[in-house]
Amino acid sequence: MALASCRVAVAEVSLPKVFSDGMVLQQQVPVPVWGKATRGERVVVKIAGQSLETTADDRGRWRVMLAPLDAASHRKPLTMTVAGTNTLTIDRIRIGEVWLLAGGERVAKQVRMLSHAKSILAEAADAPVVIFTAGSAGGWQPLQAGNLATTPAEAYLFARDLQQKVAGPVGVIVAAQAFPETPLESWLSRTVIEATPAAKPILEFYASAAKKGADASYEEQLAAWREAN
Repeated sequence: MALASCRVAVAEVSLPKVFSDGMVLQQQVPVPVWGKATRGERVVVKIAGQSLETTADDRGRWRVMLAPLDAASHRKPLTMTVAGTNTLTIDRIRIGEVWLLAGGERVAKQVRMLSHAKSILAEAADAPVVIFTAGSAGGWQPLQAGNLATTPAEAYLFARDLQQKVAGPVGVIVAAQAFPETPLESWLSRTVIEATPAAKPILEFYASAAKKGADASYEEQLAAWREAN
């Protein structure tokens, strides 16, 4: 008699590292929250009186969309729970402005490397600014005088000036290490680019490049076929 066994893969609910303690959620717009779980698993996300439910798809992926939250209405830190077979809790969430900073070595350059680093460090003061560096082991790091020297300089200078204008929490996601030297349009959807008149040359360039690539590929394949026949 032959015996067969079948093992069902079970995965706990998980979140990307960007969803972690001390994070900032963008105010006044719908915010996506996503992660992984077991296929077909029920996932419930709760924050600020909102409760959203979804089910992980065949690849174990799930996603919900939070309704817009306003910084003025949520001045105190919030807690978000994500529950499936296990429960994840994210504490000290602030509602404010979130910006993405991507680029090459210049973006990764730390404050201590600047020629005027001493003056910047001397005038630095704690501010409601947190920085998340994609590709690093750490999570959201609060901007403080003690860690300013090793903070990406452009992230700090931008966040410092912005925070004075918005008078609220500011979060900056630094993607210099994880996605070096990526063009701006690679971070935008085609819908956004098409709706931006100044971006028309970008669409024309990629359309031309795609056509040239397709024509070159056709000519190469045709030449190979002729040689073979």
